[in-house]
Amino acid sequence: MTSETAIKALVVDDEVIPNSLVQLQLEQLGYTVIGNAYDGPEAVRLTQELRPDVVVMDLRMMDPATGKDDHTAGLKAAAAIQQVCPTPVVVVTAYESPELVQQASSIGVGAYLVKPTRERDLERAITIALARFRDFMELQRLHTELELYNAELDAFAGTVAQGLKAPLKKIIAYIETLLREPQADSDQTVAEQIRVINRESYTILNISKELLLRARLRQTGNIEVQPLDMAEIVKSALRRLQGLRDWQEIEVSLPGSPPKDTSRG
Repeated sequence: MTSETAIKALVVDDEVIPNSLVQLQLEQLGYTVIGNAYDGPEAVRLTQELRPDVVVMDLRMMDPATGKDDHTAGLKAAAAIQQVCPTPVVVVTAYESPELVQQASSIGVGAYLVKPTRERDLERAITIALARFRDFMELQRLHTELELYNAELDAFAGTVAQGLKAPLKKIIAYIETLLREPQADSDQTVAEQIRVINRESYTILNISKELLLRARLRQTGNIEVQPLDMAEIVKSALRRLQGLRDWQEIEVSLPGSPPKDTSRG
């Protein structure tokens, strides 16, 4: 382990000799010890200040507020660290129990060691804690992205619902009128109603195409940016408007050589 890649460690133990022993073991393994603490609150403070890559912390330490021995001081400090400055934590304990393992895992402890610590076990525990922390942070990132995507989809679904509601209501109203009084309206009125139905149908069609396009873009991921051929785009639009041109008096003129748009497509 070179100095450029040396992992920075913070050692936490309320007893001087075990604290110094773990520091020595870490240095012999090639880690850089950037600080040491003697109680839980100090460990939280130094983690925020020094930003170590890993914290090696004793489970049982004295509570500076009460002056009494706290059998879960390390777990409390580890939980506080994950709240204010997420960092891989290795807990060192004098005993092993399934309850301890479960409780430690639930608050984000990456690994734990049973005293007395040995260099080989210490290095393995740190490696495990770092790997689990990377996995945890990746899961957190993916979870955050998923929540953002879901929020976007919810907002988009609401917009689509509102966009479809108005044209559908118009279509239903005109069709019901035609069915209810097929002979009461003049040919001109019927033709106008059919124009509206045709126009609103195209609106719904375009919204559905936008939905499909959005779905394809989400699946594609990376999108290649290319110049747009505006002449071809206008010609395609004219073909889509052909149905409307049959019913409405509209005129669309196309210049000889429209410029290409280099904006994002």
